[in-house]
Amino acid sequence: MLCAAFFISCSEDEDILPGGEDIIEEVGNTDRPKDNSGIQVFTDNNYYWQYNGVPLLLLGGAKEDNIFNFQEGLVDYLDQLEANGGNYIKNMMSSRTPGNVYPFLKNADGLYDLSQWNPEYWNRLDRFLSLCAERDIVVQLIIWDMWDYFRTDADLGYGANNLGWESNPFNPALNSNYTSQETGLATDIGFYPSNRPTSHKFFKTVPNLEDITSVRGYQEAFVKKIMEISLPYKNILYCINNDMGEDMEWSKYWSAFIRNEADKIQKKIYITDMHRSANLSSTEQIEILTDRKHFDFFEASQNNLNSGDEHYNRIINARNRIKDNPVPFSNSKIYGGDAPWSDGVDQSIQRFWKTIFAGSAATNFHKEGPYTNAFSMGFNEQGKAQIKHMRMFADAMNSFSPVPTNNLLSNRSANEAFCLSHQNNQYAVYFPDGGNVVLNLQQANGSYTMKWFDVINGTWSAETEVQGARDVELTAPGTGHWAVLLKRKI
Repeated sequence: MLCAAFFISCSEDEDILPGGEDIIEEVGNTDRPKDNSGIQVFTDNNYYWQYNGVPLLLLGGAKEDNIFNFQEGLVDYLDQLEANGGNYIKNMMSSRTPGNVYPFLKNADGLYDLSQWNPEYWNRLDRFLSLCAERDIVVQLIIWDMWDYFRTDADLGYGANNLGWESNPFNPALNSNYTSQETGLATDIGFYPSNRPTSHKFFKTVPNLEDITSVRGYQEAFVKKIMEISLPYKNILYCINNDMGEDMEWSKYWSAFIRNEADKIQKKIYITDMHRSANLSSTEQIEILTDRKHFDFFEASQNNLNSGDEHYNRIINARNRIKDNPVPFSNSKIYGGDAPWSDGVDQSIQRFWKTIFAGSAATNFHKEGPYTNAFSMGFNEQGKAQIKHMRMFADAMNSFSPVPTNNLLSNRSANEAFCLSHQNNQYAVYFPDGGNVVLNLQQANGSYTMKWFDVINGTWSAETEVQGARDVELTAPGTGHWAVLLKRKI
C-alpha cells in the first residue's frame, strides 16, 4: 500500500497569508500518469519525498534495528506496519544480537574468512528488501552500526545480548585475513561509541585518515555487496552510519563510494549520515545538512533526545539554514521510554508529532529495547496506534501544503501548541497536553470547518464552523494530546 501525499510543506518564505482565494488541488489525484520511479525528492517541494511520482509522508515504528536479520515474524511485522499506515523502516546492516548471522563464513579453524560470503546473511537482506518493495515500504538502509564495532557490554540494558567488537569478524583476532600487527587494529576495544572521534582504527582506514588498505579492501567488498543487492530496488534511502562520532572523512569516503557504485548503473540515490550529537548546530551536523556533494537529505534522529520547544526549534532552525536549497528531514529514531535517559513514553508521542509539525518528511519510533518501552514505543500497541492516528490526521489534511507557522499563535506557553498552515486554506494545531491558544486568522477571510482529534484514541469530534478575519481561541477538549484541524469551506 502506498500512502499518498497530503502533508507537503512549502518553504518558510512562502506568503502564508495571501488573501484567501486559493484553489485546493488534490496532490494524490488519480489522473496523474503512473510511473515506477520509486523514492525521490518531491519535485515541487524538496523538503519532502515522493514515491512513484506521488508525494508522501513516511511513518514507521521499529521492531528491531536490524530487522532483516530476524526472519521469524518478519512478514507479519511488515503486514501490520502497512495495515496501521506505516511505510518507513530503518534497517542497520548489523549482527549484534545473539542468533543473528554475520556476512562472512568461518574456516575449519573457527576463524572468519572475510573473502567468503555467508549466503544466509545476504539472502536475508534480499528477501527483506523484496518484501518491503512489494508493500511500497521505504527502507532507510544504514551501512555501519557503531554498536557492532565497539565494546560489547554497553550500558543499554542488554548485557551480553549486545555483541560488539569482541564478536565481530573484522576483529583481527577473529579472522584469518590480517593481524593486529599488520593493520594496527586493536583486538580489544574497551570503550563505547562517542560523539567525538575515538582511537579505533577501524574508522581510520580511508585515504584521508590513516589509509589502512589491508582492512579497507574488505570493508569495500562488504559495502559493494550491500550495493549489489540493494541497488536494483527503488525503495531505498542510504545512511552511512548509526550514532556516528568519528571523523567526517570516514563518512564522506563511504558516501562517495556508494554513489560511485550507483553511478555505474546510472542510478540516482539519496544519502545521509547520522551523527551522534543532539545539537543540530554542531559542526558535523551542519556539514551533513549543507554538504550536497556527499549528503542528499538530513537525519535528525539525535535531536529526539531534546524535548519541549528546544526539540521543535532545533528542527525549525535547521530548516531555515537551508531554506534556499532544502532537503528532506528524517527522524529514524524517536526516543522516549522508561530508560533513565529517554524521558518517558509521553515524550515519545510528543516527539513523534512535533517532528511532523516541524516539517519533517519522515519519522519512526525507535525500537523498545531490552524491555517494554525502554527506549521508545517501537512497534508495540501504543506505537501502532500512534502511526495509525498520525496517518488518520494527515489524511484528513489531504493534498494541502502546510508550513510550520507558530508565529500565528499567541497566548502560548512553552511547549503548549504547534501550528501548521497552508496559506489560508487550512490550519492544524497540535497540543501535547491540552491548553488554550489564540490562532491569528485576521488575514484569512471566509468560513472554516473545525474539528478536534483525540491523538491517543484516534477519534474525531463533531465538526463545527468558525469565521475567519479574526483571532480564534482554541481550547483543547481536555488534558493530554490533542490536535485540531481547520479547513476553509469552498
